[in-house]
Amino acid sequence: INVTAVSQTLTVTPTTLTSLPVTLLACQTGSNTNQCLAPPSASFSVTIPPNGGTASFETFVTFTGAIPYNPVNNFVFLTFSDSHGTVQAVGFANVNSVQNIDSFEVLAATGSGNGVVAVPFSTQGVGAFAVVAANFGAPITGAFLQTTQGALPVDVTVCQTDPASGQCLAPPTQAGVGNAGLPVSLTKGSSATYSIFIVASAAIPSDPINNRIYVQFTDGSGNLLAFTSVAVVTN
Repeated sequence: INVTAVSQTLTVTPTTLTSLPVTLLACQTGSNTNQCLAPPSASFSVTIPPNGGTASFETFVTFTGAIPYNPVNNFVFLTFSDSHGTVQAVGFANVNSVQNIDSFEVLAATGSGNGVVAVPFSTQGVGAFAVVAANFGAPITGAFLQTTQGALPVDVTVCQTDPASGQCLAPPTQAGVGNAGLPVSLTKGSSATYSIFIVASAAIPSDPINNRIYVQFTDGSGNLLAFTSVAVVTN
């Protein structure tokens, strides 16, 4: 997601920082089809439009040897570098040849790019952040997106968005724990994007460890599937 006011042309490269026995390729995918727009490559360039423009990608990992499960070291990265070679963003996943893990990924993105949402309390404005959920495992049906913010003085609403435009597909609604939540259904290899809106009724100090809003995905029985969070502060 490009939240800047100018387009971003980046070099996309799948890599691993350890000597894992893998061959890595990646491609940019169509946001509606999840299909590669060009043959997978070890490096390619992509231009992401400004002001909330998005692009989606897929990484292909071919094992050339056995990889035991190691949650600390065995990571594959998808890096996005500018014209100077400086990495501007990184996506990653743990890989192994033993068990299926990380089949459902959830990530949050803030306009500031630092994981903190600044809610304009003095003008009673609205703060917002985006969430993307990607399912690489078995189909997910009967699941729900829910938000929780503890005792923070905020009202939180959510909507599912069009991944191309970022516009809500339906009016935002409350989806806090205790409510029904926002229904989620994802086939294998599909993804969905969401916007979360925050209005504060009192000032919130800067305390990124404790003052957080969580977005969690649960199955029909209430079991946690995945979650993400952002810090919140007022200005």
